[in-house]
Amino acid sequence: MEYKVDKYEIYKNIGEVIRGPRLNSVKQTNNSNIEKVKILNWPNLKKLCEGQSLDDIESSLIDMSRKNKKSDMYLKKGDIVIPVFPNENGKNVIYIEGDFNNYIYGELVFVLRLNENSPISSKYLYMILSSESFIKKILELSKGESALRYRLTNEILDNLMIPILDDESMKILLDDYTKIKQLEKEIKQRNKDFNNKIEQINNVYTK
Repeated sequence: MEYKVDKYEIYKNIGEVIRGPRLNSVKQTNNSNIEKVKILNWPNLKKLCEGQSLDDIESSLIDMSRKNKKSDMYLKKGDIVIPVFPNENGKNVIYIEGDFNNYIYGELVFVLRLNENSPISSKYLYMILSSESFIKKILELSKGESALRYRLTNEILDNLMIPILDDESMKILLDDYTKIKQLEKEIKQRNKDFNNKIEQINNVYTK
């Protein structure tokens, strides 16, 4: 099927780019602005979204009074997270599937959060941004001539051109994407089960 692109929209017209603040832990607890939270860096964010436990991360006391839009600092379902320093050979876009009310993010990540009246869904935006062609584009934009490594800015993300499909094409594309992700999940589980069986055979043999 040939998908019809109705138009291209600059991201800042349909969503917000939130840069994580610099966070400093404090020791006092008698201030109503002090909150006990877990701060996620980029590696821990990836672990969280892959279903790994983060119980070993210690909570910190943070003075939230110095932060703009305090409520924005907590991860929300549908958020899209991108590192300030993308990796050429790594995963650079994460989709937040659930609410993580006691987790906040720091200064080394951006959060993309769509407006309520956005013409697209956050799942669609993630699908576009995590595609090979878009990742390549983001890396090109984030590497200056004299830069030693890739570095994203609010301006780069604000001005990304997002393709807006007609409603029917968007629904079909999202349905296909959901099916593919489900198959990937099933294959991953079957591979895990298979490897467990091999381990059981090896254990019997080595006894």
